[in-house]
Amino acid sequence: KMKFLCISGSRADKAALIPVAQVTGAEWAFVDTLPSRDQHDSAISCSQAMMMAADELKRVNPDLVILAGDRFEILGAATAAHLMGIPIAHLSGGDITEGSQDDAMRHAITKLAALHFPTNQESADRLLAMGEEKWRIHMVGAPQIDYLLRQELYSEEETNRLLGTHSQFILVAYQPPTMQPDTIEFDELLLMLRAEGLPCVFTTVNTDAGGIEIARKLAKFCLSGVHSMQKMDHKLFLSVMKHCNYMIGNSSSGYYEAPTLGTKFVNIGTRQAGRKPVTGDGKAAERIKVTLDAMMTLPRHRLLQKKWGTACHSTPIGNESTAIANGAATPKKNWFDGQQAANGMQAYLTSDQAKGQALGSL
Repeated sequence: KMKFLCISGSRADKAALIPVAQVTGAEWAFVDTLPSRDQHDSAISCSQAMMMAADELKRVNPDLVILAGDRFEILGAATAAHLMGIPIAHLSGGDITEGSQDDAMRHAITKLAALHFPTNQESADRLLAMGEEKWRIHMVGAPQIDYLLRQELYSEEETNRLLGTHSQFILVAYQPPTMQPDTIEFDELLLMLRAEGLPCVFTTVNTDAGGIEIARKLAKFCLSGVHSMQKMDHKLFLSVMKHCNYMIGNSSSGYYEAPTLGTKFVNIGTRQAGRKPVTGDGKAAERIKVTLDAMMTLPRHRLLQKKWGTACHSTPIGNESTAIANGAATPKKNWFDGQQAANGMQAYLTSDQAKGQALGSL
């Protein structure tokens, strides 16, 4: 039996990893880092995450590492796995967030990864354009939505009781825009929220460069007692997102979970520039498992030895994949049709159809 290891660095990647870990039986490792005052701190944290990941990889000795997203901790983990000769499966590659350093780190992780599981057609096309071989790219949807659809969220009354809020409030999920050194954008956001009049529930600030200064200003803003900064687990965060008056900020959750919950989201600044809303049917993790089961029959060196692919957009990724047989690439029909349905949901085959066609293509 193949041994998989999910490496997580923050709350930002857990929602994508949890459904995949559940269906694959993957073990877990965490690379926690300290808050960053500036880019120097972030660089140090990345190197620390690399060392922590290397120790976990040596301890577990997995056949494959599963990583999600684009943060510096995950770049450190990906570098460790690459140097130790362990294949990487990367979730949510090919996305764009032009206003954040995460954009470049996500693409760097792509070049270190052996297998790619993008959430949408445009992201899959970008992976192909980056020179990734077509057989490595498998568009499956967003496992974050799997996690969301399986959660029994708190009622509005329970949510307000846990938060200490009343019936109407604004959810603010704002993180440091790492491409700009100042906090002018955040200062303007606070001025607007003060004028809005509704109580605000802020998520905690992550460990990105500039986070310490934003957290300091946020703590001062919340001194009045009207507003609060809440450290929330996934269930409470999703419940708050569901029951808030609206959500504002620059979090990727505004593009993943908010559309499925029907929550209005106001994006601030350029941190998420280029990102598109993603929906799903709750079966992305099952498709990932089917693909991993098939791909892990290949020798490790075949997964690790990457060649420069030929970018060709005449056929959408998902309509056709490349199977590996005796070291030669042979085009075969894929199990995933890769088309967008009229309502914005991905048009997927059933799990049984997916499994049969995926295994049949190898």
